[in-house]
Amino acid sequence: MNTRAGDDCALPGQAEIVQREFLDGLFVFVGIVAHDGTLVETNERTLAALGVARAEVLGTGFLQIAQRVLDPRSLQVASALLDRAAQGESAQGELAARFSSDQTTILDCSFRPLRDPAGKVVQIAVTGVDVTSHKLAERSLQKLNRELRLLSECSQMLIRAPDERRLLEGICTLLVDVGGYRLAWVGFALNDVQQTVRPVAIAGTGVDYVERRPISWGDSEFGQGPTGRAIRDRKATVCRDIAGDPVFEPWRSEATLRGFGSSIALPLLVEGGCIGALNVYSDQADSFESTEVGLLTELAGDLAYGIEALRMRDRRKHAEDQMGLFRQLLQHTQEMIYVTDARSGRILDCNESAARNLEYTRDELLRLSVPDFSMRAAQQPWTQRYQYIKNAGTVISEGLFRTRTGRMFPVEVGLRYIEHGGVEYITGVSRDITERKRQSEHIDRLTRILRMQSGINAAVLRIQN
Repeated sequence: MNTRAGDDCALPGQAEIVQREFLDGLFVFVGIVAHDGTLVETNERTLAALGVARAEVLGTGFLQIAQRVLDPRSLQVASALLDRAAQGESAQGELAARFSSDQTTILDCSFRPLRDPAGKVVQIAVTGVDVTSHKLAERSLQKLNRELRLLSECSQMLIRAPDERRLLEGICTLLVDVGGYRLAWVGFALNDVQQTVRPVAIAGTGVDYVERRPISWGDSEFGQGPTGRAIRDRKATVCRDIAGDPVFEPWRSEATLRGFGSSIALPLLVEGGCIGALNVYSDQADSFESTEVGLLTELAGDLAYGIEALRMRDRRKHAEDQMGLFRQLLQHTQEMIYVTDARSGRILDCNESAARNLEYTRDELLRLSVPDFSMRAAQQPWTQRYQYIKNAGTVISEGLFRTRTGRMFPVEVGLRYIEHGGVEYITGVSRDITERKRQSEHIDRLTRILRMQSGINAAVLRIQN
């Protein structure tokens, strides 16, 4: 009986030891909190993370201890979860803590009420599972998916954008809406005295930011930021901490006011050089790691290519419009205009006047060579004619053209040798001078008559004298 009595007296202490051993063997953070909010038990994992002995924290307020490691927002969340558990409700939430390693640890915390036999809440069991690695992997996956989606949608924008303005605005909007960045804008480098960077497209929070302070790509105070250096050095430039980087001083107050933590500027490189920069801002410091920089650099390269392609298309369309107007002008002129392959003399193109005067259709004339209708060209081998025109550069002469029906008419011909894209051409501009010849012959005839009349008059005067 005495032994049993002794064993019964030892049970509470043994249970306490077993409970503590059990808690210390867990790999999670554990705390037992009294109904009044004081910590009555914890485990070795928690003590090691806090860097304290058990006696230092037992009997201390749970929130007072939590304040050492939780950020203000997480502390508010912990207080709310503790209140809910004290009222008999199980509660769960994620808290961000900084222990002795000074690295943020994400804890998945559970607050569960412990009741006595009567159902009254007497204690609260608090457990925290370190889910930092899981969360980082989850965030990395989300970030990767976001980046892939951003790259895909930007590629579609590059293909479908009808003009440069909508391309630039669309890319900036995608960087904010899909990429999750706080602000994105594109600036073009001007060649004015101040070497200004002129914003041409912007999207996100604080779009008036670029209007508050001048931005330059020159070697001045306002050219030392990421944008100016990216354009000058022609490489991506990252500002990892806007609040602390001294080169960001001219823009820091406006940037921090709008919640910018870090930024990257990416040069827009085309064949002719650097035309400007794509600028992206994050609300977090140290946001742009190497993989992200590589992705954004690729995007900036694609954007620069898209800008150049659209400008080339616009130039080509303008040239085609101008060529269309020029062709209309050529079609309405009376001169016969044609272009030939310099070495063979074959007609490559001609206007309607040439076909009409030579009594061919345009398609028929394009199957002929110059000696087929030019009597002067037919008098010598074309190779000699070609070499003569090439050496002279420009040749102006008169000759005869023969029509499809065999009719001959005099022409004044201007021939010019040109070379374009490594191909040799001879252009011909010819004018029908039948009327001019007729008028010239009429004038010659009148002149002869006048001279004859003058001679007769002079003879009559001599006879009279």
